[in-house]
Amino acid sequence: RYHSATLDKLGEEIRNTSLEQLRKREGLYIYGDAGTGKTFVACALAREALDKGIEVRFYNAGDLMEQLRESYEEPGEEFTDNLFRNLMDFEGILFLDDIAAEKTSEWSRERLYLIINKKYEQMLPIVFTSNCDLEVLSARMGDRVSSRIIEMAELIHLTGEDKRITNTTHGK
Repeated sequence: RYHSATLDKLGEEIRNTSLEQLRKREGLYIYGDAGTGKTFVACALAREALDKGIEVRFYNAGDLMEQLRESYEEPGEEFTDNLFRNLMDFEGILFLDDIAAEKTSEWSRERLYLIINKKYEQMLPIVFTSNCDLEVLSARMGDRVSSRIIEMAELIHLTGEDKRITNTTHGK
């Protein structure tokens, strides 16, 4: 869906902020209402990073939590959480799309905290997208997560109409 996402399709301010964060190897927290282009911006930045030879991992946060849960539920096999270990050891740019949209259990909050904290301590970038401002994120994920995000990421608030609805109604 986001194959055409490139930084040249973004507004100048968002493009410049994204490029500066990429240059500094620091994170972004892109938030706003549904359909404002958060995932598009993240995909464009991921493409730019890949073009510059930087390794990226891109996950929808809910899908990631499901994959981590499944790795704990393999019947009859000794537990090895390779995905979690790989994420903890990963030194490229981690992209977490739609953070706090997933069902937030204590287990998922703790797993996300551990991942975010590890990147925070190692000063490695994470690019987040979310429908939540930091106050709502804090209520859903806890102050430990939002506090670290504030320090490790530049905030970008996207506003406007839902592009999915606008594009659909114009196309019919």
